[in-house]
Amino acid sequence: MKGNHSFIPFTAEEGNDLYSSLRLVLESRNVIFAEVNGHIVAGTIFLPDYNHLIMKMNGKLSLLNILTILMRKKKILRGRHFIFGILPEYRSGRILLLLCNEIFSRYYRDSHFQESEASYILENNHSMIEICEILNAKIYKKYRVFEKQI
Repeated sequence: MKGNHSFIPFTAEEGNDLYSSLRLVLESRNVIFAEVNGHIVAGTIFLPDYNHLIMKMNGKLSLLNILTILMRKKKILRGRHFIFGILPEYRSGRILLLLCNEIFSRYYRDSHFQESEASYILENNHSMIEICEILNAKIYKKYRVFEKQI
């Protein structure tokens, strides 16, 4: 979101392109939006981690391999929160808690997923760190971004 290092908002065209590229693997239950008075204030997209299935096929995505992957997707136990964002004025309070509850319900309590990755989270992104703590997440890797004038 705005204020994060290297944040660039999606244009409508980029959003449509993203949807087009993900439509085979994206299920409606894996997209959550929070609205206040008809305006979207938060959202997340959760994607199953297809990598372990693709690795077994040596990275080759023939038509037969794609069909095999789609048939075996229920065996995927890991996912990734591909996109996660909350407008700054809604980052504390009920929206955050409701979104966390919905994430937990959809992806862990009511499905076969056992773990997920939240990926790149800046250490000064306290809202996202709070969400991870609420969901009992563990930090398994840290990256640092340095800038130097050349």
